[in-house]
Amino acid sequence: KILEYLKRIKKSNMVKRVGYLLEKHKFDVYDKIKRYINNKYIYLDPLAKKYGKKNKRWKLIINVR
Repeated sequence: KILEYLKRIKKSNMVKRVGYLLEKHKFDVYDKIKRYINNKYIYLDPLAKKYGKKNKRWKLIINVR
C-alpha cells in the first residue's frame, strides 16, 4: 500500500525518504519507484543539522544517526 501511495502522489522528496527507510528495513523497493526520483539531493531530516553523508542511490544527504 505504501508503494501505491508513493506512486500516486509523485512527490520526489517523499519517495526518496520513504524508499530509503524501507530499504534500511530490508524491503527492496528501489526498482519499483526509481522513476519518481530526481537528481537533486535533499536532507533525510529537513529539520536536523545541515551536514551528512550522501547516499547516491536515493539522492539523500543522511543527516541523522
